[in-house]
Amino acid sequence: MLWGLAGVAVGWSASLVAVLLFLTGLVAASAVDLACGRIPTRFVYLTGVPVGVAMVVASLVDGEPGSLAGGLVGAGLVMVTLGSLWLASPRMLGFGDVRLGTLVGLVVGWVGWTADEPVLDPLTWVVRAMLAAGVLGSIAGGVLLVVRRRNQSYPFGPWLSVGGAIAVLLAAASS
Repeated sequence: MLWGLAGVAVGWSASLVAVLLFLTGLVAASAVDLACGRIPTRFVYLTGVPVGVAMVVASLVDGEPGSLAGGLVGAGLVMVTLGSLWLASPRMLGFGDVRLGTLVGLVVGWVGWTADEPVLDPLTWVVRAMLAAGVLGSIAGGVLLVVRRRNQSYPFGPWLSVGGAIAVLLAAASS
């Protein structure tokens, strides 16, 4: 279903390959995080490397190498934000979430990049992705708190993935 939505949002272009690889990696990382409570470094790297290569190729094919700067801006914002949270309380947020969030920021910033606003547009889409992840994760955490009747940790990676997927699909559809 995600691939179909991506095909409609992105359209038939070189960028579609990067988005499909990204969405596939998000599903895999989320499944592992739900099952094991952690996001292995290998999952993020095995998703990030092919996605990064596909992004570079798509940017060159589309004649928009500046979009890669948008991806770096997005990745930097998420890395600093989630990295600061991890440094403040490593028990609150795992470093796998920081890695996955950085990948989400990279792709969301890349897809959200426009020539008119080369810095502001990627930042806007990344903030939207993180806001969606935070709100959805908080709602899920609240529901789990009521159901379990005790405070217990739960994985945040799936919510980062959902926020990133929503932002990528909406950013691609709006451009």
